[in-house]
Amino acid sequence: MERSCVQLEDLPDEILLIIFQNLYNCDVLYSFLGLNTRLDTILNDSIFTRNLTLIKPIHSSSYEFTDIILDRFCFEILPRINDKIERLNIESSFMERILLATNYPNLHTLGLYGFVAETGGEVFYEQLKLNAKTSQEIIEVLENSQQNLKHLQSEYFIHQMLIVVAIFMQKVQTITSKRLGKKIDIEKDKKNFIPAEIRIKIWFGLSIHEQD
Repeated sequence: MERSCVQLEDLPDEILLIIFQNLYNCDVLYSFLGLNTRLDTILNDSIFTRNLTLIKPIHSSSYEFTDIILDRFCFEILPRINDKIERLNIESSFMERILLATNYPNLHTLGLYGFVAETGGEVFYEQLKLNAKTSQEIIEVLENSQQNLKHLQSEYFIHQMLIVVAIFMQKVQTITSKRLGKKIDIEKDKKNFIPAEIRIKIWFGLSIHEQD
């Protein structure tokens, strides 16, 4: 790696940008972020930090997404660029670690892939501690959240999972989900996705009201 860095240092920034833009952002960040000040300056550009995809199939042609790689993202990379990430695509096998690794103050789009209801429910119920009995208690929880998420996308649709995500991300305005090749618009029928024990109605991006 040291020899490669010396060779890269001989190239002008413009050439490095061209090279890096032809690679996956996650590969570039994992391989070069933190090596030296010059590369860090280049990689802090929004081109490489705005959209980040951490999904196993993307790495099938280069390397396996191992625990070592995931550790580096969770402990080193994500905390350094967390305020620059606007769109994040992740899968269920490491969803919890990625989402809880740091805060994402400017995140507006979250893509979830290959998750199951149990995984999602555990992550977001634990994070929110959704044992509230009234909508007012839930509103108080939301007021303490700093998330700016506006769009939620998912590969598989799980009723309970998505409603918990929507509560956690209080500024969610749209949810796009694909199931059997069909897009599901939750906004048109959101009352059907409310957990019975909570009994509230979600107005994405607006407020929370008790159901009649």
